[in-house]
Amino acid sequence: MQQPRACSGCGSDELGLARAHVVGHSLGGLVAARFAASAPERVSRLVLIAPAGIGMRRSLRSFAVPLARAGLTSDAAFARLLVADALRTGLPRLARTGRALLVDDRLRDELAAILAPTLLVWGHRDPLVPPSLAAEFLAALPDARLHVVARAGHVPMWNRPAEIAEAIHEHLAAGVPDPDG
Repeated sequence: MQQPRACSGCGSDELGLARAHVVGHSLGGLVAARFAASAPERVSRLVLIAPAGIGMRRSLRSFAVPLARAGLTSDAAFARLLVADALRTGLPRLARTGRALLVDDRLRDELAAILAPTLLVWGHRDPLVPPSLAAEFLAALPDARLHVVARAGHVPMWNRPAEIAEAIHEHLAAGVPDPDG
C-alpha cells in the first residue's frame, strides 16, 4: 500500500506550527483523517464530523437520492448556501469529486496510523454518511470516542451549533495542561 503524502500547502510549515488540532467535516473529514494518518506527529487532537471515506463504495446514482433528501430536509438558509456552493464549484467538478470519493476506500487501512485522540461526531439522522459507519471508525482508530447528535443530519454543526461547539471544546481542552495544577 502506498503511504499518503503529508499535506502540502497546509500552511503549518509556513506558520511555524509543529503540531495542531485538526477538524474536518464530510469530505474535509476524509482529508483531515488522511493528513493525521500521513503525519501523526503533526496532529495533537483530531475531530472528524461525519467523515467520508469508509463504507462509501456505491454508485453515484445511489448516492444522489440521500443527497437530494438531505438537501430537501435541511434548513432553507442552509439549502441556499449549499446550492450556491455547488453552483460555484460547478456540477461537473462536483460529480467527478463525488465519483472519486465513492470508489476510494483507502482510508480504512490508514486509520490505525492516527495517533491523535479523536472525537467522532455524527448526526443521528445523517442520510449521506450514516451513523452506523461510526463503529468502523471506532474499531480502526487507536484512541477515539463518539458523540452522536440527536435531531441532526449530515451537518450537525448547522443543526445544533451549541452542542457541537461544546463537544469540540471539551475534546480539545482535554489535551491542554491545566496552568493551575
